[in-house]
Amino acid sequence: LMQGAADWVAGLNASSVETFNIAADPKSKAWSRLENDWSYIQVGKRTLPFHDVQFVKREHILVSRPAVYITEGHYDDHADKLLTYVRDGGGLIVGGLAWFWAQKNPKTSLLLNHPGNKLLSNFGIAFSESFVDYNDAKFPIKTMDIPSITYSYYFFSQLRSIGLNYRKDDEHLYDELYMFIDELETKEKFKDIIELNKKSLLS
Repeated sequence: LMQGAADWVAGLNASSVETFNIAADPKSKAWSRLENDWSYIQVGKRTLPFHDVQFVKREHILVSRPAVYITEGHYDDHADKLLTYVRDGGGLIVGGLAWFWAQKNPKTSLLLNHPGNKLLSNFGIAFSESFVDYNDAKFPIKTMDIPSITYSYYFFSQLRSIGLNYRKDDEHLYDELYMFIDELETKEKFKDIIELNKKSLLS
């Protein structure tokens, strides 16, 4: 999985990940029960492939400029440097989850305030509060080779923009837009998606 992701973000069709420069962030954040807060942790090689991977701190990414950079979306330090790195052609893999953060911050916008989403929302993607149920995780999850646009949030937003107020039962992002519309529409990067949904959100 990691090799396939690295090949894809590096723009390679068929090659081994060992043949190009791949780097990983040595740091992340995790919830500390002892401190009752988020604290920095060293990621280490427990989360990485067995082959050699260079560790590069986020603040040095524009100096090192690897072909692919792996980091976790649990802290937002130096997100501006990661954004510049991607805009300059760098391949970025961001792992993480948001359901636990959402549980700890129930009255806060996930799109605006989750550390990983502060970066990812610039690319039109975001972590959601959804998760795979433990029982479902016991079985392989069917995936598509090329995801259809009809599975995207944008597709349902387009339907709502023409008056078809359709939504899926698990469409948590719609609830997010509804609850935090006043905050979100002040941000340039969310104006398009808010506009598409406005007729439905305000009805």
